[in-house]
Amino acid sequence: IDMRISRLDDAWRVELTNALLGGLLTVPDQDDQLLIARLDYMALEAVAADADPMQDIDPRELPAVDFSVKRLTVGDEDYGRWTFKFRPTAAGGSVSDLSAWVKNIEIEAGSKIGWSVAQGNHSSQFSGVVKVPQLGPALTSWGYAASIEGKNFTFHTDLQWPGSPAMIALNTVSGDLRLDAKEGRFVQAESGAGALKLLGIFDFASLANRFRFDFSDIVDEGFSFKTIKGSSRFNQGSVDVIEPIVITGSGGIF
Repeated sequence: IDMRISRLDDAWRVELTNALLGGLLTVPDQDDQLLIARLDYMALEAVAADADPMQDIDPRELPAVDFSVKRLTVGDEDYGRWTFKFRPTAAGGSVSDLSAWVKNIEIEAGSKIGWSVAQGNHSSQFSGVVKVPQLGPALTSWGYAASIEGKNFTFHTDLQWPGSPAMIALNTVSGDLRLDAKEGRFVQAESGAGALKLLGIFDFASLANRFRFDFSDIVDEGFSFKTIKGSSRFNQGSVDVIEPIVITGSGGIF
């Protein structure tokens, strides 16, 4: 590692560079003072999907840190830029003022993550706003076929899941999600020889079949909408509609 260390009034200023990270650290003299990390890049090792990489970490023992990274990678995956403030708490840890841009999705500034540990068991909670400027590219970036296209999708979320913050997954989260979207269309996207999977809730042809209507004329070309609004509740793999999902199309409301 290459380091350049200089002295401040009550802290060390450390510029460092190696294969795993590069950037600036401000390390205070006192252990109870704030650590500041301003990184240009950080590379983390990918782990098995069913393994919690933070299982052995006790957030109560971590230092308080103001953190930002311009480019985060996990294995070969690019997870964009992140900024947050972490503070240990009596129950675990708290991430506040969270913002991120990752795979065409924005986590809006001011979002929060709670991380709790009790008898060795981890649990996490996310509360915040997730914005998707263009849904089609975002679905593709996350491994889904672009079965719905649109812009300015906003998700207001309050979600919980077992495990550390790294273990968030659709089949384990519980909580509420409210959707507000503008302008787009449903399309019957091809999955490309299995490389991409269809997001079932937006699989328009399957939805049409369930209602036993013949929508082949609009499925082939896509069905445009002006707005989508509604609220849902996740329960570890199932989704309940708690407020009607209203789709406003050019010809009326569905």
